[in-house]
Amino acid sequence: MSSQKVDARGKTCPVPLVMTKKVFDALAEGQKMQVVVDNDTSAKNIETFVCESGGKAVLLKDGVETTLTLTKGEQAVSGEAEVYCSSGIAAAHVIYVSSDRVSEGENQDLGLALMQTFLQTIKDIRPLPSHVIFMHRGVTLLKEGTKTAEAACELKELGVGIIACGTCLDYFKVMDQRACGKVSNMYDILSLMTTAGKIIKP
Repeated sequence: MSSQKVDARGKTCPVPLVMTKKVFDALAEGQKMQVVVDNDTSAKNIETFVCESGGKAVLLKDGVETTLTLTKGEQAVSGEAEVYCSSGIAAAHVIYVSSDRVSEGENQDLGLALMQTFLQTIKDIRPLPSHVIFMHRGVTLLKEGTKTAEAACELKELGVGIIACGTCLDYFKVMDQRACGKVSNMYDILSLMTTAGKIIKP
């Protein structure tokens, strides 16, 4: 029987998958773990994640609850959790950040300070967004060692998808300096924004 168990009941995707990934990635080949969820979407997303990561998933459903017994396979690298979750499940909105500051007026220092506060405050608001999308100069906010990157990584730990435009990361030369976030493309970003219930832009 597995030595580690994740209880993700009462949580919606991508949180159960984020919780699972933390434990699953640390397992050695052949080791097992269990996850308990209470919605079919999370169960399916976890099963897909494990199978595509080279592992094995056995599901046992009991009413609304599903217990997944997961076995780590040979493949060492797994994808990011948010890739396996449909947008809008965790929340009906996404946040779109296309600048490194709020407003482009004369008071640039104020704009930078407001953006930092904006990102730091997201974690305290409910419901959380399903994703925060960083494009154009907004990707520079993900640079390691900055308070804005720290805020973004805290959101990722809470299950919020952090999405960064790959072209923008390359342009501003921060691809290898980003603290967290999934590198994405215009097609996937537009698809995510199209299916979001609401888009919030600071």
